[in-house]
Amino acid sequence: MSRYPAAAVLAQQHEMTMIYLIRCNGETSFVVNHPVGTSVPLADTMFGCTCLAGMPPTMFERVAGRIAATTPGRMRSVHRRVEEARRQLRERGFVASFGTDHPAIHYVALPLVPPHGGLAYGLLCAGPAFQLPRELLEHEIGPELVRLAAQVRMALPGATRE
Repeated sequence: MSRYPAAAVLAQQHEMTMIYLIRCNGETSFVVNHPVGTSVPLADTMFGCTCLAGMPPTMFERVAGRIAATTPGRMRSVHRRVEEARRQLRERGFVASFGTDHPAIHYVALPLVPPHGGLAYGLLCAGPAFQLPRELLEHEIGPELVRLAAQVRMALPGATRE
């Protein structure tokens, strides 16, 4: 991923947020510099909704219940974004966001969630919109992120080696 004008991030769900655990920068003057330790809300970002979309149903219902209890007015929007993320995950294995969370940022993301629950993780590759056109994200970076995810899954807690 370092050959792209982007940053790659591994994040872990904690409560109602995704916390950046690892960040690797490519060659870019990145317009938003979220360092390790940054937390982004599950309900307010497409990255968070992507991670929600990858959760097993019981885990999703538990987290969605907490979101509804703390911010009830957002649930319709959250469900809409989660359904869009599920559609993209089914169709291509990753979610692409073109200015959804910030007009100057494009990214691809995917969830890394054990099938029986546990900790939810997510991978994200993001950069300036002017350096990451749709074609590059959808046809090159997204598929590469899917390949990277297969390797990362094996290193996560609770991973099974078949």
